[in-house]
Amino acid sequence: MAGKEDIVTRIAHKSGLTKKATYKFVKAFGEVLTETLCDGERFHIHKVFTMELKYKGAYIRYDPKTREEVEVPPHIKVKTVIGTELERALYNVGDSQAD
Repeated sequence: MAGKEDIVTRIAHKSGLTKKATYKFVKAFGEVLTETLCDGERFHIHKVFTMELKYKGAYIRYDPKTREEVEVPPHIKVKTVIGTELERALYNVGDSQAD
């Protein structure tokens, strides 16, 4: 898993920014992402990904062992759809790992 330090290092290396400036960018990016989703808006980066909140109401499931009804409370999910550039990159990774 790539942690914050690793991500900051990679972005700084690719962009030519200092690590200090990159930390500020990553923090601001996270804040804007959070604010956008909390305001009920979609967060979209063209050809990379789109994220939006989906509200799920309460529903009934069944415990497979006891067959008892279990109520799942209402909750929020973040729906993420990958864009074409990310999808192509991921398929290329999958193809190289299949060898």
